[in-house]
Amino acid sequence: MNLKHRSKPSWMRIYPLYPFIFAVYPILALLVFNLSEVSFSAGYRSLFVSLSAAAFLVLIFRLILHDWRRAALISTLILILFYSYGHVYILLKGINVNGLYLFRHRTLMPIWIGLGFFPAWQIFRKRIDLSAVTYILNVVGLFLLIFPLFQLASFSFQNKISRAEAEKSTSALNLRVEDEPPDIYYIILDGYGRSDVLKNEYGYDNSDFLNALRDLGFYVADCSQSNYAQTQLSLSSSLNFNYINDLTDHFMSGTDDRAGLDILIKHSAVRESLEKAGYKTVAFATGFIATELTDADYYLAPQSNIRPADTGCQQSGRTELRFRTVS
Repeated sequence: MNLKHRSKPSWMRIYPLYPFIFAVYPILALLVFNLSEVSFSAGYRSLFVSLSAAAFLVLIFRLILHDWRRAALISTLILILFYSYGHVYILLKGINVNGLYLFRHRTLMPIWIGLGFFPAWQIFRKRIDLSAVTYILNVVGLFLLIFPLFQLASFSFQNKISRAEAEKSTSALNLRVEDEPPDIYYIILDGYGRSDVLKNEYGYDNSDFLNALRDLGFYVADCSQSNYAQTQLSLSSSLNFNYINDLTDHFMSGTDDRAGLDILIKHSAVRESLEKAGYKTVAFATGFIATELTDADYYLAPQSNIRPADTGCQQSGRTELRFRTVS
């Protein structure tokens, strides 16, 4: 065999990129799993910290071992152990023998350190060719990224379809408004239990609160029940005067897909009807992306600043209310 005609090693065997892939994957997978709850930008800081930690580990072990591939292998081992520890702990913490729980942090942590120490020690001691290992882990890392990236693309595509369907099915009412229409407030005390439930289940009597509301002119529905047990589902329905499955074919019984619910909340039939009638929308920040009407005519969001106080205390917290007008 003529050695001159041998193919050169591929970059997948030479460059150990997998530590950075393994650093990105846990953050990306968690973000994709919760896309209907948080914005993708919520993960920027975590991605930066994870990538920085991976780079730091690789550089430190490179200085010690004088070998990029061995440094990458040990760094990846540490990253895998770090990101998997919590999952394993949750899985094992309920195991007990005669009431004695076997896996607590004081017992699992030494085991975890041992699992990392012995392979790392072998990598330190032996100088072996890691070309094949580098190639395999690079390939495995790239395959790992395929799944969250595919889910991200699928969610974005489905979200566009659901929004288009929701916009077609959501029709605003034709309202006739007087010269001086009343202000309308829609306040959701999310998760606040009904009076009889609070009393029967928790022994708490909130009748004084309800009576105070009645004295102010509010109507209190004593036996009210929600059609849905989750915020996104409940608001999507109430703000559009209909059940969700009647608004679009996408939301069928049994599905857990939340793509498109945000459009039903942010641009609901209630909002469109009132805005067409001349009302302006004022919204407050909720801390929950699905219910934040950032494109309202007036959007109010708090901003906390920590500054030294003038009263002798070291620090004092102050919350400012930012009032933004959307043109």
